[in-house]
Amino acid sequence: MDYRMGGGGYQQQRGGFQGGYQNQYQQQQQPQRQFQGQPQRSFQAFNAQSQPGVVRLVTNDFKITRHKDHGVIYTYSVDFIPGLASSEPTLTESQLQQMQQNQKLQDDSLNKSMSKLSVSTDLTSVVGGSLETFQKFKIMTSIKDKIKQIYGNYIFVGTNMFSSSLVDEQISIETTKPFMGRQYSIIIQRVSEFLFDDLSKTKMEEHPMALNFVNSIIKSGLRNSNLVQIGRNPRFFDPDNIKVHKGAQIWPGFFTSTWIFQQGLYLIIDNISKFLSSDNCKVIIDEMFRNNETEDYISREFEGAVVMVCYGMRRTYKVNRIRWDLNPMTYQFTQGEFGARSTMVDYLQKAYDVRLTYGNQPLLEIKQKRSNIYLPPELCILVGLPPSIKNDKRALIELRQKIFQEPHEKVQNLQYLSRKLSMSKELKDWNLELSVGSDQIDAQILKKPQVYSTIVNKQQFAETNVLRTIVHQPIDLEKWAIFCMEKDVQSAQNIQEKFHQLSRDNNLNIFVDFGDIVAMNNQSTVEDYKDAIRSYFKEYLKFDPAKKTTEPINSNKVQFFLVIIPESAKREKFYVALKNIINSNYPVISQFVTLKTLNSFKDRVYLNILRQINAKLGGDLWRMKFSEDIPERTMVFGIDVCHKGKQSVIGFVATYDRYLCKYYTQASPQPVKGQEIISSGILTEYFSGALEAYKGYNGGLLPEQIFIYRDGAGDGMRQVIIDEELVQLQKVIQDFYRDSETNQVKEPNVTLIFVNKRVRQRFFETNAGQISNPPAGTCIDSGFVEQSEVISGKFDFFLVPHQATQGAVKPTHFYVGHNNSSISKSAIINFTYALCFSYYNWPDSIKVPAPCMLADKIAIYRTEVGNIPSTLDMHRLPFFL
Repeated sequence: MDYRMGGGGYQQQRGGFQGGYQNQYQQQQQPQRQFQGQPQRSFQAFNAQSQPGVVRLVTNDFKITRHKDHGVIYTYSVDFIPGLASSEPTLTESQLQQMQQNQKLQDDSLNKSMSKLSVSTDLTSVVGGSLETFQKFKIMTSIKDKIKQIYGNYIFVGTNMFSSSLVDEQISIETTKPFMGRQYSIIIQRVSEFLFDDLSKTKMEEHPMALNFVNSIIKSGLRNSNLVQIGRNPRFFDPDNIKVHKGAQIWPGFFTSTWIFQQGLYLIIDNISKFLSSDNCKVIIDEMFRNNETEDYISREFEGAVVMVCYGMRRTYKVNRIRWDLNPMTYQFTQGEFGARSTMVDYLQKAYDVRLTYGNQPLLEIKQKRSNIYLPPELCILVGLPPSIKNDKRALIELRQKIFQEPHEKVQNLQYLSRKLSMSKELKDWNLELSVGSDQIDAQILKKPQVYSTIVNKQQFAETNVLRTIVHQPIDLEKWAIFCMEKDVQSAQNIQEKFHQLSRDNNLNIFVDFGDIVAMNNQSTVEDYKDAIRSYFKEYLKFDPAKKTTEPINSNKVQFFLVIIPESAKREKFYVALKNIINSNYPVISQFVTLKTLNSFKDRVYLNILRQINAKLGGDLWRMKFSEDIPERTMVFGIDVCHKGKQSVIGFVATYDRYLCKYYTQASPQPVKGQEIISSGILTEYFSGALEAYKGYNGGLLPEQIFIYRDGAGDGMRQVIIDEELVQLQKVIQDFYRDSETNQVKEPNVTLIFVNKRVRQRFFETNAGQISNPPAGTCIDSGFVEQSEVISGKFDFFLVPHQATQGAVKPTHFYVGHNNSSISKSAIINFTYALCFSYYNWPDSIKVPAPCMLADKIAIYRTEVGNIPSTLDMHRLPFFL
């Protein structure tokens, strides 16, 4: 078949381009499936370091104790009641009633448990609008001498005050000068208390006020050191050790947070880094103008960018837009208690002794609650990497190399900060002691799981070092097509030869037939590729995308497309454009590969492509061997919400086979950007679809055990997810598991596990004075966890599933938040570890269980590509790998 069409045109040839090519291929004796008598691969015994055992670990946890005084810390609510300004009318009756109601709520809070949050009755919400946090601190600072006379040493956090002095009666203190044009009455009243020594006896969530108290003391100590806080989070950076590389500054720093473990109250210290542009925003804007960019383009580039001001407290702000109609010379604003008018130039010089060089520069607009503020670009630095670095992959790699710290370097830096804090005045004022050295703990090393071997009808198992080469369930490549330019036809032919050769040489048993090579002229655009795909379906496969079908792909249709991305194309735009049209209109798997990748001519590269295609077509590459404690009819859900794009996107996957290899998948955007909790309608539909897939694949049977791995949710959201998301599954179970005759429901066991990979916890192996990363399989399930004992099925553990190749490894935290099964704790831990080996894009363990990674992958795919396949059958294949 030979014809040309469209502006770019394409040439289609079946069976190869050269006359003797197909015959030569057939003479090579295409591999047939051999089961009996086929030579089997021998498997090496697993190396010694993977054997189960015990390892000694150094942590990044530094114990906090209170010496001299082990007594009570009292919590007081602080309310700011505005007085009347001279221009305002008196309070209305309804406002007075609201104030009285709030006061009653405050009185009632005295009877609540000491572990509860204090009830704030901030009456600024009734009259005059609420105060910003910094304004409250300013008012409290103005009356600090009066407060100390009554309460002694105190610390103020948000709307609460802490003191070791007990004052039962309500105290009212009046300001001596107006703020924001009015006087304020500060009402202070005791609401709760806690014993410092009791913190290690209860759960962390029962003492939120205690953690706020200690965190505030630590932050005060860091603020008064030589470190600089950037942003509002407890992240402090060292301005004396900044590194500069290719237009970017690297600020080394620390993150701190208090945590209550079973062993007591600890301060977690971790190393962090922040990237900032070396040039200020004025220089970047001028550079864009020199590149002939328009004001509209520059505004779009800065929209949503985070900048740090280079004066005062180095605060960070999010840019709303650039105001080209304003400049520092002419822009005036009201500032100070008496509403004086000032230009930006005068204000910066008087308040910060800063002189602007450019008076006619535009201003960056920052949205605030009360009114917008404006910043001069000359005094702002972009937080994050500048565009010139983001688009340079080599520069990105070099920058990442510079921030990596080896374990021994990391431990030294953490101990440096702990010594610095332990000697701070702030900790001594509150009689707090911080250990200089971090705690140590013993941990177990889990045995690596096994995989089913490829020997048919014999239940033999192999170690995981064979994952790079095996294919457990081969899918024959009988009908497929390669789309490329004419100059890349030779590469397309090499693909066919390599696929056949590697399948034969590696005993993959994948039958590789000729694919159609659809060649277009060398000036073809992405639109020409779209036309070629459209014509291929319409003319050769007799498929009309206008008549969409939900029927499964059958043998009369093509299995997959392999697209060689032209060197001249912008890779991401080309990929997204073609993926969108394939996903929307054509029920076929697609694989994209760059010419540069193919030109490496490495067998490993071609083998990886072949195996990935096999996986996308539904063929299992390997199957893990799970503990006998895990029922055969087990189903695993992976759920995540990706917040990377303009929308937050749900990623949902669920296994539907006994080996936990085949997945039902879904993805859709959240109604609101940043929303983590998934609404009932969406999850109910996804749970139902997944159970239908399981039921259809397993002859009408349903799972006896369900595991849910919920990724992406913070520790504070656990109960909300149980109340909002788990309930949706339980409702679906009522429908699927109800016996139509008896009307009885025999529910499956459900285990919900929260997965948190964004932890600050670190563990390092210590052996004969040497500090290194712990081996893969290291599990910490006591001591530095929230709950080591299994209570009502709940417990938590840290796991290091993978081996870090550089820098310090990060563990993953797993919290079993709901569990009504009888499966043992050790079985759940080992099952979780085994799932970390089940991700087909990596022939070893990864940081999270495969269902979590796949949920994240399909969410990112939906975010970047903007579309997922429209046919139902495709949702049972990992098309997004």
